[in-house]
Amino acid sequence: MENPNRGILEQVTWQQMRESVVKVNPDFAKVIDELNPGDELRLYRATYPFGSEISRAGTTMLPAMNGEVVPITDSKISDQVRNDLNYTGTVPFGLVLNGAVEALIKQKDSILPLNIVGTGKFFGLWRALDLSHSSSYHAYDIFNVIAGTHSIFTLPKITDQACYKKLCRARGIRLPLPSNLLDQAALFTLLSRHKDFPSPWQAEILYFSGEWFKKIKDSKFISFHHFLLLMAWSMSDFFRNKYIFDGLWSFLVAELIKQNVKVKPHVADIVKYLVMVALGVMPGLAPAVNDEVAPVSGFQHDLLKIYELKYFAPTLMVPQYFDFDNENCSPVYWSLQLPAYFESVPKQKTPNSILNDLLEIKHVVDLFRGLVIEGKLKGLVGTPLQEKIRQINFDYFHSDTDIDEHVRSFELIAKEDPNLIKCSINGNKDLSPASPFLRGCIRLSKVVA
Repeated sequence: MENPNRGILEQVTWQQMRESVVKVNPDFAKVIDELNPGDELRLYRATYPFGSEISRAGTTMLPAMNGEVVPITDSKISDQVRNDLNYTGTVPFGLVLNGAVEALIKQKDSILPLNIVGTGKFFGLWRALDLSHSSSYHAYDIFNVIAGTHSIFTLPKITDQACYKKLCRARGIRLPLPSNLLDQAALFTLLSRHKDFPSPWQAEILYFSGEWFKKIKDSKFISFHHFLLLMAWSMSDFFRNKYIFDGLWSFLVAELIKQNVKVKPHVADIVKYLVMVALGVMPGLAPAVNDEVAPVSGFQHDLLKIYELKYFAPTLMVPQYFDFDNENCSPVYWSLQLPAYFESVPKQKTPNSILNDLLEIKHVVDLFRGLVIEGKLKGLVGTPLQEKIRQINFDYFHSDTDIDEHVRSFELIAKEDPNLIKCSINGNKDLSPASPFLRGCIRLSKVVA
């Protein structure tokens, strides 16, 4: 691997990159083979260190000759590269060859993961195919794209001052103790950049220049265009049918009113978001079990060997989709301690109880599931959506249980999901009882037949 702390951008040919594409997306490679592209259809191979920005508020970020990642408008980027890759007004069309990237909306006190693009997957496709750029919904300056993930944190607390100072000294870091879960991303990014970090990591991307799309209407490009359109069509399934989802939601709201159920606006927003997580539209969070989205094994090494986390598993949570169609579907999680959802009405600043909100969320989710399963929501009977909702469990955890035990003790959670305490370095350890994420946590899992 090249120096993981330096970004690289190099112009390449199809023949140079063919085997790399075959390895991660053989169907796409076959289409390009049929196209037999010439040198005028330029390609660029880019590598980004973990945590680097690929897009900042809609502006493409590219590695310069000195390895620094800079805006595409920077003088360090050549005119040819700028002309070749600035055709969408945001990130160019790219294929992830290694690692993963995350698109997110980052606000002052929250992060909303929008999309996780893994190895062999595309990003920037919709915009590249919109040749006229006529859509009025291209507000790309509201989100960032990150190499790896910015939505990463440990389950055990890492707030011991002495241990934290030792970690920072060993890795040459000057950073205050993380005050919350969101602050940890900066720490992990800096850990990954140290020369002695044990798990070098980069995101590798193959960018396609604008010439590939200027000629897309030529007869020679029919198979290429058709393949990308099918990919875009598949990726847009939920969003093309979102008006149906919103219509179903209006029926639920009507039922709540009918039953005289009063729901706080932010609770309704959370439930709607949880249903989107259940459908695999938005990512939840899950314990990392490999290094695809981050150098997790290296972070765990540093937490155990340098920070000296003694008693608890160095579990790292990262964004993950709930893959219902996968036979070995893993659970995903969402927490009121790290609330990510689309907020329609600003939440009132009142002394809310996490446990009370959790119970209210459960009540609305149960009502929604009951209506869906019993076929009382119009248009859902016999649909895949009805079957999915039928086969998904929603479980609620907190350090305090309610009198009716609708909310379970979070001490049970690791017994039911061993990935939460799995560590390849020192074997399994205990789950930290002080983990804030688990106090007000919701787990989505597939019903075991």
